[in-house]
Amino acid sequence: MHLYELPKIVQKAKRIGRGDASGYGTTAGKGNKGERARSGHGHLPVYYEGGQTPIYRRLPKRGFKNNFKLEYD
Repeated sequence: MHLYELPKIVQKAKRIGRGDASGYGTTAGKGNKGERARSGHGHLPVYYEGGQTPIYRRLPKRGFKNNFKLEYD
């Protein structure tokens, strides 16, 4: 068996933005608006929670001292 006899497994590249009839026109598979639809959107930070108040803002910056704690021997 030779290499050229094997079935081809490489998929064709997705040609986006080449008209509505191609199936990837208009928004080119990116959906409508939003961070990921923009050109050169880069990457969102790891701590980004999609508009929800982030965990680092929900938690207090420091602890507290319990004045009523009991000491045991």
